[in-house]
Amino acid sequence: MKCKNCGNDMYLAFTEEWICRDCGIKRDENGKFISRDVKSRSQIPFMNL
Repeated sequence: MKCKNCGNDMYLAFTEEWICRDCGIKRDENGKFISRDVKSRSQIPFMNL
């Protein structure tokens, strides 16, 4: 899945949310974008697909 903000790959977090590695924007399993979370990059382990 690609981020709508920067176009880079997003990863699936254990919270079932897709998160962009670069800008921190979240997207839930339905594809809806959620508010940006800058802290997500350091707190949530990466799950590469």
